[in-house]
Amino acid sequence: FFQRLQQLTGVKLTKRAMQDLIANAGTCKFVGCDIKTINARVKQMNIISLAEGNALAIEAMDAIEFETDSHHHDRLLRLAKEKFETAILSTPDNTHMLNSYAEILKKFAVLKSK
Repeated sequence: FFQRLQQLTGVKLTKRAMQDLIANAGTCKFVGCDIKTINARVKQMNIISLAEGNALAIEAMDAIEFETDSHHHDRLLRLAKEKFETAILSTPDNTHMLNSYAEILKKFAVLKSK
């Protein structure tokens, strides 16, 4: 349990603090010197990936309609798909995000078939 807690919080305790905590779980109080290291925890925010995916998708749709460089549209489409997939990996049960991704893929299919 305590190992997992350290992983989730990024706070590493000294060996002595861990021993005291295990031996006296109910009464052990932490002090500053019990902390060995504190690591930064970066959490992916799916809303940012979703916004980037939407922005890239809009740019790609404009490129498909108004530009002749197919390499540029394909690159924008690939980048948009990667951003959507990153967002979906973060919260796969978000139906709004899945629907947005499906709508974008549908629009691309229609535009590419013209």
